[in-house]
Amino acid sequence: MPDDIKKIMKGVFIEGKIVKPKLVEILKKQRTNTMLRVVVGEGRKREIRRMFHYIGHDVQKLIRVRIGPVKLENLKTGKYRDLKREEVEWFFNKRRRKNR
Repeated sequence: MPDDIKKIMKGVFIEGKIVKPKLVEILKKQRTNTMLRVVVGEGRKREIRRMFHYIGHDVQKLIRVRIGPVKLENLKTGKYRDLKREEVEWFFNKRRRKNR
């Protein structure tokens, strides 16, 4: 797996451009599965699944734990929480930057 992580960190060609994660680290290794932490700058169109497919690995389970500064932490499926003011501002600022 470490060689495969190196391949992904160098970048994978997806839909006409090189895509690479900011970080990939092994959290837990078992005989048949490995749990990883993958940090991407912009998770688009099944990007993580495509990166791992490219190197011959299937993603069995994918859990989003954060979007920008918004950490999902212990939020259960189907539940929600109110955003803090700075979190809302981050989303509005991100949208403004994108529309320029």
